[in-house]
Amino acid sequence: MTDFTCGSRYHGFVLKKKEFLAEIDSTVYLFEHSILGTPALAIKNSDINKTFCIAFQTVPEDSTGVAHILEHSVLMGSKKYPVKDVFGEINKGGLMTFLNAMTGSDTTMYPFATRNMTEYFNIMDVYCDVTLNPLLERSTFEQEGCHYHLEKPDQPLQYQGVVYNEMKGAFSDPFRHLFHHTITALMPGSTYAHESG
Repeated sequence: MTDFTCGSRYHGFVLKKKEFLAEIDSTVYLFEHSILGTPALAIKNSDINKTFCIAFQTVPEDSTGVAHILEHSVLMGSKKYPVKDVFGEINKGGLMTFLNAMTGSDTTMYPFATRNMTEYFNIMDVYCDVTLNPLLERSTFEQEGCHYHLEKPDQPLQYQGVVYNEMKGAFSDPFRHLFHHTITALMPGSTYAHESG
């Protein structure tokens, strides 16, 4: 990685702060996009894994799990990569050591790591395109979120959906229920009182 100078501009980002952190034996660079104000953090160290994460603030207003559904949905194709399952395609021949997407209480992130620089920039390009230029078709939201499903004509309609089923599984754990209700009681009306999905 190039050494950067505070106050200089690099591809639309200005370096705001540069600091060596002995605890992690790394130089940390904090950039800010000159127009959008978007922060970018770069960490330079001797780790052989090259890691990237694009993250978004996704503060829920209710407990419908929209951020989690959206996390899944953007991975179902983008303008540049119009494939049905981006993760599946990357996993087919990728050289990554870590690949995931996750939704927290107030953040949605898409991290990966690899030891191969060509692969690093390839996956970074995919992650940036799926998160910033997703296809977002209605059928994807229904598949990932919730839809009615009829197994047989003589059986009742069922709710189905990838995130819906994940959450059914998560809330079958009594500790998850206890944690959720404890946080809701401790911080009523806050972001953390909602279930992010």
